[in-house]
Amino acid sequence: SFSPDDDVIIDILPDEKNPSKYSWSIKADNTFLTEVEIIGHDGSLDVIEVGLSVPTTRKMPDLKFEAIETFIRTDLKNMDRMKISKNGKTGDEILSMRAGNGSKLKCKKLVST
Repeated sequence: SFSPDDDVIIDILPDEKNPSKYSWSIKADNTFLTEVEIIGHDGSLDVIEVGLSVPTTRKMPDLKFEAIETFIRTDLKNMDRMKISKNGKTGDEILSMRAGNGSKLKCKKLVST
């Protein structure tokens, strides 16, 4: 497991031609690139498809980032559900993702720039 105090930054950019597709740049120690497309809905969740590969800059990560980088490299592509919700106490937006294999990803705070 990795320290929750280590920042992992996910930049999400909408595709200008396809409003249901987003380019993701994920910065842990390395930088990972992929696309996420919303392909449907399942109740309050978006059904998503993550790009087939999650390429990286491929340097050996610092030990404190090794677990999260392994997760991004191996489990992110399996994510199939996503939801953006609000934290009732802080008002911050939260990104939650999950996969049928039990993998989960939760970003505590989304920041618009």
